[in-house]
Amino acid sequence: MSYPLHCARWMIERSDDARETLLRITGRRGVNASLLAGWLLSIGQTSAVKEVLAVLDSQEALPMLWRASLSDDANERQQFIAAAEHCHAHNVRFPNSLDEVQMLQSLGDSAFARYLLGCFWYSKRRYDEAVSCWRETLEKSPDYAPAHRLLGVYSWNKQQDATQALAYLQRAVALEPDNARFLFELDFLQKLLARPVHERLTTLVEHKAVVLKRDDLTAELLSLWNASGHYADAAAILDTRVFHPWEGGEGKITGQYLLNQLHRALQFIERGAFKQATDCLKAALRYPDNLGEGRLPGQTDNDIWYLLGYCAEQAGDAQQAAEYYQLARQGGSTLDAGRYYNDQPADYLFWQGIALRKSGNPAQAEQHFRHFIDWAAQHRDDVPQVDFFAVSLPDLVVLDVSAQQRHLQHCLFIEALGHLGLGNVSACQQRMQQLLQINPAHDKAHLIRHALQSGIFS
Repeated sequence: MSYPLHCARWMIERSDDARETLLRITGRRGVNASLLAGWLLSIGQTSAVKEVLAVLDSQEALPMLWRASLSDDANERQQFIAAAEHCHAHNVRFPNSLDEVQMLQSLGDSAFARYLLGCFWYSKRRYDEAVSCWRETLEKSPDYAPAHRLLGVYSWNKQQDATQALAYLQRAVALEPDNARFLFELDFLQKLLARPVHERLTTLVEHKAVVLKRDDLTAELLSLWNASGHYADAAAILDTRVFHPWEGGEGKITGQYLLNQLHRALQFIERGAFKQATDCLKAALRYPDNLGEGRLPGQTDNDIWYLLGYCAEQAGDAQQAAEYYQLARQGGSTLDAGRYYNDQPADYLFWQGIALRKSGNPAQAEQHFRHFIDWAAQHRDDVPQVDFFAVSLPDLVVLDVSAQQRHLQHCLFIEALGHLGLGNVSACQQRMQQLLQINPAHDKAHLIRHALQSGIFS
């Protein structure tokens, strides 16, 4: 009751002190202005609402729309609506009260008000009403990009209509080509639709200035560069850009850093430059400060240790190679799909098995890799369950991702690694091809392919 009481005090006293106290207590925040507007209207004080909103002069969208809904002057009404749209771009808050809904419903001629009303209905899972509002928005304002974007999200998530979703998101990007969020979501949809790496990469490179506005979109660019052999381009960004962790993005940038160092090391191995390869691999054991994240406790880095052992072996240092191979054997033994960024990557077990063989345990290594194939066959039809407990999910995006498809990718990858560990390269390549048809940008699949190409398994 604090806000209404201070408002009532000012309305009674009309003193400067009461006015300043009201402004201080409410902070001129839009949510408080909306609360007071709804309260005053509920007791029939329409003229008082106009006065209080003018005094608060909150520079947010919903208070501006309140003022538009109460104005009898058509020009003033349009000015308030235009101001609301401008304010929303800088201070986003969506309607979440019935008072605000009733106010928005009274602005039936405003495309922006219909857009916000649609957002309210969507948040309450009343999808038909939401879509109706957004379509009304586009009837009144065909070039309003946010409505195209949300209709694209609805088409993908609720109708499973990929064609319609793609058309809407492409239109949103065309209307606002400098909007990095829109470009990220369009690229993410292209990723879900298994578009070729080179197509996605061409688009992102053409819009590189926009891509670099967002760390998550930059992470996708790094992934595509690493997958397509543009390691120097990825390294240039990783060396200079200051990244900041985001919810759902933990480990994504450091993951691309590790991939980049591993790919570059494999390049040096292909050339016989084992000293330079070793330098790349040792650098991967520490994250540069500009990446914004530290290494996780218990991180085993089996791939790095194995490749260090291989380089030492090729350089003729058998004792050092044995020490590195021993380090490559450490870690857990579960093949379950890592759902969280701090889970042990399943491919680390592949490098464990290769290190076992190098350490003189071929029978144990063979049993290890047969378990890969058995596990994939046993769990291929499992229905994965999403667990939200205590840690963020790997992605935090508005477009739904099929947990079943993620699981299928994981099973194909595990099976491919099992065949490779057993020396059946053709079966490995077949499974990798199936995997890359589903997800052409699968980071670890491209890494294993590069490792095969480098000859380290010969």
